[in-house]
Amino acid sequence: MTDGSIAVIGILLGLVSGIVGYLLVSRPAAMRALRVERSQAYLQLEIASIDTFRFRAEYAYAIQWSLTGSNPKRLNTGMLAEQVDQYYFQCLNLFEVASRFRKAKIIAPEIYASWVAWFFEALEVRYFRENWQDNYHDNYTRELQRIFDGGIALFEHYGLRNYNSGSEENDHPDDIKEKLQAARDAFYRHVAWVVPCAMIGEWLAQSDQSSSDDRLAHRFYRRRHKLSSPQTDIDMIADKA
Repeated sequence: MTDGSIAVIGILLGLVSGIVGYLLVSRPAAMRALRVERSQAYLQLEIASIDTFRFRAEYAYAIQWSLTGSNPKRLNTGMLAEQVDQYYFQCLNLFEVASRFRKAKIIAPEIYASWVAWFFEALEVRYFRENWQDNYHDNYTRELQRIFDGGIALFEHYGLRNYNSGSEENDHPDDIKEKLQAARDAFYRHVAWVVPCAMIGEWLAQSDQSSSDDRLAHRFYRRRHKLSSPQTDIDMIADKA
C-alpha cells in the first residue's frame, strides 16, 4: 500500500468519523431545536386565539346583535357589523394558520382535530354563514374555502338554513339537536376529506378515548390515504355526507 493510498484512507476515515460525530451530536441538537421551534409556533397560535376571545368579550354587544338582531342601545348597525366581521376575520386567520401548521406537522393531528369544533361553532351562526361568500371567502386559501363551503352546504342539506346559535327563533329543539349532530358528524368527515386526515373523520367517535398516545396519532396519520378524494362540488359534498 503506497503512502498516497494510506493518506486517502486516512482522509476517508476522517470524513466518516466527522459525519458520524455530526449525526451523534448535531442531529439530536437539531431535533431539539425543531421541537422548540414548533412548540413556540404553537404557543404563539394559542396566544393569538386568547386575544381573539378577548376581542369577542370586548365587543360582546356586537356579537349578541349578530345572533339576535337586538339593538336596544340603537347603535349604528354598520359599526356593529364591522366589529362582528373583524371578529370572524380573526377567527378565520387563526383557522388558516392552524391548517398550515397541520400541513407542516407543527401541530399534531389530534390537536388540529380539536380545532374543528371551533370551525363548526362559527358555522352555527347564521350571520357568519350569510356573510361567508361575499365578505370572507376570497380572503383565504382554497383549503379553507373548501372547508367552509362544504360546511355551509351541509347546513342547507340538513334543513338548518335558518338555524342561529343562541337564538330563540329555533323551533322544535329536539329535532334541531338531531340535525345539528348529523351536520356536525358530516362536517368532521368533510374536513377529513379536505385536509386530508383520517383522525379528524374519526375524532368524534374517539373523543371518549385518550388520544395523547403519539403512536395512535401516527396510526391515524398513516391511514389518511384511505380517505375519499376531496369533493369540490358543494352539492356532492352534501350528498356524500
